[in-house]
Amino acid sequence: GEGALLASAGSVIGVGNDIGGSIRMPSFFNGVFGHKPSRGIVPNRGHFPPTEQVLQQFIGTGPMCRYATDLKAMLKVMAGPNINLLQLDKKVSINNLKIFYMEDDGEGNFTLPIAPGVKEAVEKVISHFRKVCDVPPQRVQIKGLRHGFKVWAHAVSAKVANVATVESRVFGDDCNVNIWKEFFFSIFGWSDYSFPVVATVLVEKYLAPRDKTVAEPFIRIQRQLEKDFQNLLQDDCIFIMPTMPEPAAYHYANLLRAQNCGYVAVFNVLGLPATNCPVGLDDNGLPVGVQVIGGLRNDHLNLAVAREIEREFGGWVCPGPIVG
Repeated sequence: GEGALLASAGSVIGVGNDIGGSIRMPSFFNGVFGHKPSRGIVPNRGHFPPTEQVLQQFIGTGPMCRYATDLKAMLKVMAGPNINLLQLDKKVSINNLKIFYMEDDGEGNFTLPIAPGVKEAVEKVISHFRKVCDVPPQRVQIKGLRHGFKVWAHAVSAKVANVATVESRVFGDDCNVNIWKEFFFSIFGWSDYSFPVVATVLVEKYLAPRDKTVAEPFIRIQRQLEKDFQNLLQDDCIFIMPTMPEPAAYHYANLLRAQNCGYVAVFNVLGLPATNCPVGLDDNGLPVGVQVIGGLRNDHLNLAVAREIEREFGGWVCPGPIVG
């Protein structure tokens, strides 16, 4: 709702909460800017529903804005005393940046192929930085990203993290709810529970890892990804890739394409700052954009690149005439 409200000019700034892409995905689908800060910058006090401490490390509360220039001011307010951990007022010379990029997630398992409009958005952005940066953007291949969704799913799994399950939170520990019956009813709107909630319970109950042994291969991939990005993203480096492989789909359609969330969710696990930047519309008039990733606590680089992308490509596109 926040992304749609911003895109429709109902508001100019907003706040998002991101444990697996919930700032960047709606920002991408609606053509606005959304920034998930570096891990530990914005306090999660007062977050509802309450989340166990072990999962707090994956949650990023951050700004969503129509205009890239507002991200910095909002982040300063939201970070509070932790703002001293960042360098938001440090001047960034775009021409001195080193840009690395991928055009997809490395053909991850079950993720959809990159839509033409999304691929074109990445190409436009890289072409621009090829003109303005002293060092030409370099294409890289980070193999672990193709497992992004599974890395995230195993990291936040209740059974691995040893926290309360979604089922116990929703139905109660002693409730004998027939989950398959509720799943069928929720499809037609007959259940007291929404379809996304029931589907999440099913995934957690039957598809999530049952113990750390099953998760161990993906924990190793996570550790390798941490090393890869630590080596890649020095103080003057940025990584660019699609935010999602395709533009906005019909309501609930993305529930059947959960693997696509790996594009964004993996950076929650890594704790890196990640920013969605709109790059116009595709041939169907739907917003497209790119995801900008910086090194830990190098949020100022993300925001500088977001402003540059907005300057070059126009940023938010008004969906229609504004009456008033």
